[in-house]
Amino acid sequence: MKGFAIFHHSVRQLAGNIGPALRISALLTAILQLLGYLLDVQGDLARYGIMLGTFGSGAFPWKSVLPYLAFSLLSGCWIGVGWCRYVLMEEQPGTVLPLFRPSRIVAYLVALLVLTLASVFAGFVLGFLAGFVLGFLKALNMIGETASVVMFLVLVLPVILVFSLRLSLGLPAAAIGEKPSMTASWRATRGYGLAILVASVLVILVIVLVALPVGLVFQPLSAPAWIWQGLIGWVTLMLGLSLSATLYGHCVQGRPLA
Repeated sequence: MKGFAIFHHSVRQLAGNIGPALRISALLTAILQLLGYLLDVQGDLARYGIMLGTFGSGAFPWKSVLPYLAFSLLSGCWIGVGWCRYVLMEEQPGTVLPLFRPSRIVAYLVALLVLTLASVFAGFVLGFLAGFVLGFLKALNMIGETASVVMFLVLVLPVILVFSLRLSLGLPAAAIGEKPSMTASWRATRGYGLAILVASVLVILVIVLVALPVGLVFQPLSAPAWIWQGLIGWVTLMLGLSLSATLYGHCVQGRPLA
């Protein structure tokens, strides 16, 4: 099945190049986790949630969240450019960091922002339409509350996931210096909707399995939990990048999945 082949290639791509992957991403991921721990981002957000739930208002912790988000964006785009250029162009990373290419990082960031806006807009439109139809059926007592929520998730989330991934080929294109075009990305992935859905669901299942120990083993907000969450973030980022690079290599460059 094409979807499993895409998933298998993405995992093999990461596992078979673990050395370069770590040189590209390990230090930046560690710095991000250390920054989040020192700024106590999770603690601030948890306290904000308690204040919001108890008193209905509270000051959002921008002082800790903004620096964390800024470095998260920078490091994520830097890693994305480094990994895509390594996989698609065989560009070797530095000893502990990917090569710093400001123009490619900015192009990658712009492509990411465009992709995010397009996905949010599509999600809003699709969610509104699905909510309207399901609300109408619920008003006619044709479905219950639980069924409407389940149907909403089943109908909307897979479509948004496939939509976003089909447009995501602009990210590796920006990384390697090609023109990032959502139209070209959409055309290149025509006929791959089901395969992309299967591959992405398998990737999500792997991430869920990696994330299980956080709630079962570690104390919430503890240093070990924060370290493991860093591992979860790394797996999520690198598998996502590998999936995007695999799709670009196969759908645009015509590379085999074997």
